[in-house]
Amino acid sequence: MNIKKWVIVSTSTILGLTLIVVVNNSFASSNPSVNKYELISTSTHDKEKIKEVGMTFKDDITIKPKQGASQAVASAKEYAPGYAEEAKKIEVEYHLVTNPNFNLFSKEAKSSNSKLEKDGFLLDTPCYVVTFKGISKPAKSYKNDQTPKTFTEYSVVVDANTNQVLYGFSYR
Repeated sequence: MNIKKWVIVSTSTILGLTLIVVVNNSFASSNPSVNKYELISTSTHDKEKIKEVGMTFKDDITIKPKQGASQAVASAKEYAPGYAEEAKKIEVEYHLVTNPNFNLFSKEAKSSNSKLEKDGFLLDTPCYVVTFKGISKPAKSYKNDQTPKTFTEYSVVVDANTNQVLYGFSYR
């Protein structure tokens, strides 16, 4: 007999309705927080730091994503192996993301999003930002004898319509 285990990863109440997100426990880990994430409505990102790299987040809940947050989390875990296991918390935000300063997208990301393929950059693109919080990762580049910064968060931007990972970033 093949028995599958399912895990409730999120519940929320909106307009009197309780939404329960249930996923197959195929991402099981010894760290219980790995199997959970929080879908947050107000960004915890530093808007000024995000703006410095040319990225802006616009909240428009009238534009519904075609993919679910749990799918974005699964893609982010695959893109950044080990981060979920180390994270003390995983937060997911939904935004329309603009970033004219970044254009190094994978062939798969471009071919699955005609607007991205045409424009070459993000312009009010529906995205999930999956953030692994409570990690400890040294920066990969630093100047001369300078001690590398240790990041405690890593965020992965996932196209909310195609579930393609677009890029990852850290600033704190």
